Amino acid sequence: QGGYLLNARVMLANGDIVRSTVANNTNNPSSNLIGWFNTSKSGGIVDTRKYGVYVGTVFDMTQAIHDAISDNPTAVRFYIPSGTIYANIVVPRSYIQFFGDGLGVTRIIGFDGTKPTINFNKKLYMSLKDISVFQKYEATASVVNARDSRYIITESAEIFQLPNDLGEYSYSVRGLDLRKDTVSWTGYNYFKESRFNRCLNGVDIDTTGDVASVTKWDNCILSFNGYFGAKIVGVEVGGMNNCDIATNGQIGMRDGIYDEEQFGGVYVKSKFFKITGAWHELNHGKFGFPAGSDY
Repeated sequence: QGGYLLNARVMLANGDIVRSTVANNTNNPSSNLIGWFNTSKSGGIVDTRKYGVYVGTVFDMTQAIHDAISDNPTAVRFYIPSGTIYANIVVPRSYIQFFGDGLGVTRIIGFDGTKPTINFNKKLYMSLKDISVFQKYEATASVVNARDSRYIITESAEIFQLPNDLGEYSYSVRGLDLRKDTVSWTGYNYFKESRFNRCLNGVDIDTTGDVASVTKWDNCILSFNGYFGAKIVGVEVGGMNNCDIATNGQIGMRDGIYDEEQFGGVYVKSKFFKITGAWHELNHGKFGFPAGSDY
């Protein structure tokens, strides 16, 4: 009659869920766990390749990544292999990090440009490390949707909208969208050695009405964006240290529009926001900070 299929799941008497790691598995998981993986005790690092994530194809890897997360309810770190994969990831819970083998080495591109490449789905404590996350030229959804999410960390990560085949950029979507939807938004965000380039706004934060929030950038690049490298509204305390925020306002440059309220390096409507060691060249607006900025 054959055994269990590859990836078949069985609930044990103690409530643990195990997954068959081989085809035609004839071992009874209640007494013999050879060929079985206990998904309920899989904290630590999860290699998504075990769930069918592979590079070098234009197929959608979304379901394989979702399976890896759902099969490992206590895991925090999910490894994405070197190369390029296509997906639209929606995280189901807080405390998740996607990491790869290096910025520009591990690349996730949105399979469906009408959906974010990664949707943090209003969850907390999300992290990207050693990884690049892209949207296509024609996309209409943000690269990373972090609306109503807080405690977001990027380290050696890249958020970027790709050009078309002619090398042209559309600047049509936000890079990291951290705007507030609800009436309450507090939290801490930290971005280290990361790039936010070629988007509408590289990072878009709006916490208007809630001032208990802190956001900081260290050694980051926020350049060549359509409107602003970062648009920051409502942050109580924050700053940028040793950041490249040059050559933003590409839409204004392209279309011959010069309006310091619309285009510039960084737009800041926040309290106690300090910028030190910034490179700010070829932005619209005084020193790259538009009229109305408070810094």
